[in-house]
Amino acid sequence: MKMNQKSQSKVIVAMASVILLLAVLSISLTFAYFSDTDTTESNQTITFDTLTVDITEGAWAVATNDGHTLTTALPGCEVDMAGSVALAGADAYVKVVFAVEAAGVQDEAAVTAIKTALGSALGAGWAQDTAGNWVTTTAVSAGTIIDFSGKSVTLPTTLGNEYQGQSITIGYTVKAIQADHQTLDGADAISAACDNAVNVA
Repeated sequence: MKMNQKSQSKVIVAMASVILLLAVLSISLTFAYFSDTDTTESNQTITFDTLTVDITEGAWAVATNDGHTLTTALPGCEVDMAGSVALAGADAYVKVVFAVEAAGVQDEAAVTAIKTALGSALGAGWAQDTAGNWVTTTAVSAGTIIDFSGKSVTLPTTLGNEYQGQSITIGYTVKAIQADHQTLDGADAISAACDNAVNVA
């Protein structure tokens, strides 16, 4: 049965009214809740600490009571170390890597013996990792001066005739890593952490 024009108009008006009502309800529901917003008037600033190690070099010498000098050294001579390392900024674990080169001599055992003697001279609070380097066993407080002065190392008596007229050179690198907010157990763990150190100077 066909709808007449009047009936069609009524249906259209009714549908339009429903659509309008739904639109009003939708707007009312969308904005019916209380709301608010705010932004901080000032931003918070976080400034980071620093961590630095600074080597002050000094002249090493054969002990004065030995009767020899650095140019007339013999196996068994006692060499007085010199210099210092200053730690500033944050508490840290410290690693010292000694570099020993024996010009004209290929003797890894002797080089290792010299490195061990050097590390042992550092005294209490240091431990050797499996690679032969030395680390502090506990955190070193910021402001500490690690002083090599007053420490001495005895040149190994295992150095044989191949060292006559030859020279050895000794240098070292110091690395430090912050101690706070990390747990490091043992010399190898401390050593590995210190190897992540980069020069920020």
